[in-house]
Amino acid sequence: MFKNNPLQFLTLIIMIYLSACTKKSYLPDKKSSEEQASSLSTDKYGPIKTKKNKYKLSNKQLLNWSNIKSHNQYFPDGGITRFKVGSKWRFTMSGSTSYIYEGENIWPENASIKISEAFGQQQYNCNPDNGGKWLNNIEQLDDENNLVGFYHVEDHWCKEQEADDNRYWASIGVVYSNDGGKTFKSLGGSRNEGYIIKSSKPKPSSKTFGGAGNGHVFKGQDGNWYAIYSEYEANANNYVLHIARSTNYFASPGTWKKYYKGSFTTNALHTNGLKTALKNGHGFLLGANPFVQWNHKIKKYVMVYHKWGGTIRCATSPDLIHWGSDREIIGGHAYYEYPSLMSSEENNTITDYTRLYYSRKASEKSIHRNFEVQTLSVW
Repeated sequence: MFKNNPLQFLTLIIMIYLSACTKKSYLPDKKSSEEQASSLSTDKYGPIKTKKNKYKLSNKQLLNWSNIKSHNQYFPDGGITRFKVGSKWRFTMSGSTSYIYEGENIWPENASIKISEAFGQQQYNCNPDNGGKWLNNIEQLDDENNLVGFYHVEDHWCKEQEADDNRYWASIGVVYSNDGGKTFKSLGGSRNEGYIIKSSKPKPSSKTFGGAGNGHVFKGQDGNWYAIYSEYEANANNYVLHIARSTNYFASPGTWKKYYKGSFTTNALHTNGLKTALKNGHGFLLGANPFVQWNHKIKKYVMVYHKWGGTIRCATSPDLIHWGSDREIIGGHAYYEYPSLMSSEENNTITDYTRLYYSRKASEKSIHRNFEVQTLSVW
């Protein structure tokens, strides 16, 4: 076709040559190829690149919350969240029971007024919440006084027979308030109707640690509810983070689906349902009690959580499914647990930095808990 047009033929040859040179100039060396491969996750749609992020922490600050500890020995024992009613800020304070405290500004360490009775006191009976239940976080609905609260609940196999045996089977439930957090009720007033997530295995007759709990429920950037929670995974021989979703406005029981092989398909209340554990390029995300924030700057979710070995870790994800390398950000000789994130923004989002609150004990067996805070930056 170029027989009568040598100029066109020459132009084509030059273009092919330049294209080949361009491709060659962008070939990575061996080291950069290995780094890229280690940062890839794969799903049914193919590889997804998850860029590694960096973290920086400020010095620790010890918070003196003796007024809260005086009636809540295990505080803190879960997430702390914030919501505004009128001109006042209110906060969940979780231990063996839960209270709502009120303060003058956006930071929980300045909250001093208890505005609610205890939620989820331990029951000395054989009901499924006999080991207690406590709020991990609260979200507001259409009105500032209309709240939905998500709680961790423990079954201790008839607590009156326990005698210092703290083994439990966990679940996650939801309750509602129409008075700004002073009182909470489950749908229908039933003790059992509030459950939204149960273990993929039925509760055994013999006592053992297990179930599905120690989680954080939050609104994703797509407007849906997500719960990241901890459940034992036999393949890892450890507690591993999992995820479930509800597209229902009220996050009602029966509307939750666990993530399984690329989609949210498994009924979260079925005790014989399948689920997929969260992983990154290095394996399972091992731990419990996560707390998730959306970071505008890096356009990713930032998740902190603790391993049952007493360290706090951090990982990021663009979509809550594909996670980058997790990194230990707090550890050492002490025992650290129950991290929460809170920024100066009113919603559960962050642009520049956030505050990381957590519990610190001298050792795993220690009873006394300090409450500490550091500033966390992620980029």
